Amino acid sequence: MVKLKGATLIDSLIAVTISAIIIAGISFAFGFLLKSERPIAFYKAKEEINLLHENLVHSKAYFSDTFEHETYTIEQKVEPYQGSTKIWLVSYTIKINNKNIHTQNHLVLNEE
Repeated sequence: MVKLKGATLIDSLIAVTISAIIIAGISFAFGFLLKSERPIAFYKAKEEINLLHENLVHSKAYFSDTFEHETYTIEQKVEPYQGSTKIWLVSYTIKINNKNIHTQNHLVLNEE
């Protein structure tokens, strides 16, 4: 009679346990990613704010506007800083699902 070598029940149990721990860790991290306060759209919106601000400074078109995208909205608000028209306060607000996520302020010198 030939004796075949194979995995024992304990070996199989250890392999299943290790696999379960790895899968639980991955699903736990993925769950936090889905419920995070700052989704991927937030980081895209922050990059777009930088581009919008560069365009605003370059074009010197100081006016308030709203930029809507599929997943987020950016509100650009321009107003005189402390009542002076020589300096403008530009506020960018990121809204996702009508919830204010982030506000970024910039001071711009009016060179006219």
